[in-house]
Amino acid sequence: MPRSEPAVFGPVSTTRPAKDERRLNVMKSFASAEHTSRNEPAGDDDDDAQYTFTGILDHRWTDNAIDVKVAWEEGPATWEPEENLHRDARESLFAYWKSVGGRPLNPVDPDLFVIFAIRKHSRNKKRLLVEWLGYDAKEMTWLPVAAVEETASEVVAEYWKGLKKTK
Repeated sequence: MPRSEPAVFGPVSTTRPAKDERRLNVMKSFASAEHTSRNEPAGDDDDDAQYTFTGILDHRWTDNAIDVKVAWEEGPATWEPEENLHRDARESLFAYWKSVGGRPLNPVDPDLFVIFAIRKHSRNKKRLLVEWLGYDAKEMTWLPVAAVEETASEVVAEYWKGLKKTK
């Protein structure tokens, strides 16, 4: 499955994404090549292999991204990109963040937040509903299209392109 690169938003001064689009600045985030993925173990050609995790043990920052240490039913614990758990086991990820007092702010730039997905748009196509990486649906934010397009136009273009394919 192709993995799109998330976009990062900032600045905002809060422990969760901003509701005030005037304070947003967008930049592109790049996935770290150091991530190991339990979904694609080394030397295993079985792309359909399924792995069951038993819990999240810890987390760490790698540049502008969070890795979470995942305990597996079989095998050693591994560090996984937060994005993988948000996509594949979101309730477990959100429960973990709740258990440690909330998702931590970025230590390098505490005003950055990552877009996980654009979920929908307004009827007049001037606003987008953004789902933030590491935050549940209650934290989604409506933002002006222009604010996202200004520095993360690829994210918006991908969203519109995806809509055309479903028609």
